[in-house]
Amino acid sequence: MECPHCGRELGEGMLPARCPRCGANLGDIAGDEGERGAKAASTSRSAVEGLVGNAGVQPRRHFRFLVAILIVALSVAGFVFIGYKSGLWGDLSVPDVVGWRAERAQSEVESKGLSVKTTEQKDDGQAGFVLSESPSAGSMVARDATVTLTVSVSRVMPDVVGKSEADARSLVEAEGVTVNVTEQASDQQAGTVISADHDASATLVSTDVVDLVVARAPTVPDCVGKTEADATKAITDEGLVANITYATATSGQAEGTVMSMDVSAGTTLALGQTVNLTVANDRIKRLEDTSTQILIVVYSCDPIANGGYPVGAGLRQYLSDSLGLSSASDQEIWEKVVKGSHTAPTGAENLGNLVRSIVGTPEVKASSDGTVTATLTVSWDWSRLGEKYANVTSQDTRTVTMTFDDSDKLLTFTDDNGDMPTYTYAQ
Repeated sequence: MECPHCGRELGEGMLPARCPRCGANLGDIAGDEGERGAKAASTSRSAVEGLVGNAGVQPRRHFRFLVAILIVALSVAGFVFIGYKSGLWGDLSVPDVVGWRAERAQSEVESKGLSVKTTEQKDDGQAGFVLSESPSAGSMVARDATVTLTVSVSRVMPDVVGKSEADARSLVEAEGVTVNVTEQASDQQAGTVISADHDASATLVSTDVVDLVVARAPTVPDCVGKTEADATKAITDEGLVANITYATATSGQAEGTVMSMDVSAGTTLALGQTVNLTVANDRIKRLEDTSTQILIVVYSCDPIANGGYPVGAGLRQYLSDSLGLSSASDQEIWEKVVKGSHTAPTGAENLGNLVRSIVGTPEVKASSDGTVTATLTVSWDWSRLGEKYANVTSQDTRTVTMTFDDSDKLLTFTDDNGDMPTYTYAQ
């Protein structure tokens, strides 16, 4: 079929609503069937125009509109938030000043229209910095509200010497450190701090331990059964004095241990008082007994009686083999052991031959190392020097030192005057 207007061949079947060449309306030609074809063609054209025409632009316009709305909404929200935080709408936001220096932090908080209160807290770090704030940073508070800043301060050793233990402990523990207390015998009032191992005003840290020494009255320790050395130390540590005497051990008593004491354990005494201890020591007793017998041999005799030398004879049994005098005469023993280098001046040679005797009881004290010290008073009969001395006697007090070997045998005998009386010799 051809277009009646321009002669364009339109083909067979359903006609378009308009001629593709001239655009003329073909509805009148097609009749009912043509009308349906024209409608279908119009629908098809509209579909094509929807893909490439104005309808394809609409989604992009909608997207741009939505983006614009979102930007406006965010701007409004930001403005509201900034105003809220800065107090434009009434309340204020607490600034974050933790870790700042206290002066700067206070200035910052006050610049926001808030008041500041400071408290201190002991800390191991540098002093003067904000450790915490209340209310916390970011909190909304009313204008003129108070923000409390906790500021670091150093731990400092207080001066506790002379204070009571309770007061000293409280002061030190307030610095956040540990306290260790020991007691020491003292003449100061009991319970008073004598010393501390940290100087006053010294800087402390939380891991420090402060040692305090607190006074207490000297107390007698229980020394029975202790060794002489341990007992002496225990008494000395209490500020007391130990006086040792020796006695033969009783049944079951260990050699060198304290047998008894003259003050009961637990008794409180004044500083410097003496506690007498009796120590079991068979050797001490043996040495003291032996030394007493030697003193009698030398100072209670006539040294040349019957033309002999009883001093040398009497000493022989006490001598150590190491002296090499086993074959010596009695005179040699007397002269070498007792007299030694001591000689009388010319004209007074017989002073060493005077009859002598001990007055009273010698004071003899032995030590565990084999040394013995004796103090004694000797009376001298001068009649041997001649008729004019017939009724002359004198007394003097002298100190004698003796030493013994491990077998309790005599090694040395020392008398600074020899076995002669003290005298003044006139030329």
